[in-house]
Amino acid sequence: MTWFEDALKEAKVQLPRAFTVGGMLPFGNPVRLGGATLSAAGDSPLLPTPDEDIASVESANEEEGFEALAFYVSFHSPTPKDEWGIFYCDQPMRRFAAKVMRDLRVSDPRQAAVRALEIVRRHELFHFRFDLYALHQELTIHQPLYNRYSQNVYPKVFRTSDCYEESLANRACVRAQYQPEGVEGSRMREFVSGWCKKAPPGYRDFDRAPTDLRSGVGGQLRFGQVAARLPVPQAEWVGWLPQFWDRRRRFCPEYVLLTPPVSKSGVLHLIVKARGNLWVFHKYDPDPWPSRPHGHNRETGDKLDVRDGRVYDRNRQPAGRLNNRELTFVHEELNRRWPDVTIPVQ
Repeated sequence: MTWFEDALKEAKVQLPRAFTVGGMLPFGNPVRLGGATLSAAGDSPLLPTPDEDIASVESANEEEGFEALAFYVSFHSPTPKDEWGIFYCDQPMRRFAAKVMRDLRVSDPRQAAVRALEIVRRHELFHFRFDLYALHQELTIHQPLYNRYSQNVYPKVFRTSDCYEESLANRACVRAQYQPEGVEGSRMREFVSGWCKKAPPGYRDFDRAPTDLRSGVGGQLRFGQVAARLPVPQAEWVGWLPQFWDRRRRFCPEYVLLTPPVSKSGVLHLIVKARGNLWVFHKYDPDPWPSRPHGHNRETGDKLDVRDGRVYDRNRQPAGRLNNRELTFVHEELNRRWPDVTIPVQ
């Protein structure tokens, strides 16, 4: 057990209200990421193949940002198995590596996978640093902050210009010093900047003044309100922990989520028509909101909760509801075409 694990264990004793048990992982079998994950060309789950669907990962980025590739689970609310850290989704990561391979003209699939992993890692590690900053603040004022922010603030600002945490995570990603430096590193940063600019609001606003972004997310964390601000100089310390700068990867676990084999249906995406709209369902969508699975309106980007038929817009605001007949039809189609997937109902 590392000193960080000891410190985290002690923090749970000092302030148990700041910690809770979160939900299960959305899909797949988590495998701890290590050097061997990318060591052999034929063995790594992250290596792209010649026929990867690059267009699908580009479309997913426009809707979900980096959450289409990976996600961070906080140590404030780990899974029932006490898992937390960065979780890379194998299939989307392979597609992103294929895009890196194509756009940056990388001939070696393994090198493309390494570069893709490093890009995504830079984004997700900011979430870890913000998690640490929140814990420091909690122990200082002896009040739980992070879970309140995650439950009451982040869902409201997700994919809006007020989502400062994602802006800062993308800023860390864009401004990273990629190897090798020089022209190659410059091309990498240009590629990452272009990727981030095509993401939803919040993600694509990484070029705003960093102090303004830190003030925003610092205020959201400290006061639990979307519009709250943290004054300078306190804002300058948000997400900034120099003692973890060089060694932070040692303390943040990383996993690859292996997509389960398709047992009864080889169809990964379904399109169901209801109320004149085409709803796209992704079998292994890592996003659990508003239900798992859920539908994506192909024209508007609205989401369909399959439990009750409620529809939500891009800002997670109510935008309508399917009637009972329409919802029953959706359930019947999903059950018929995905017999191995449990469709949640109320």
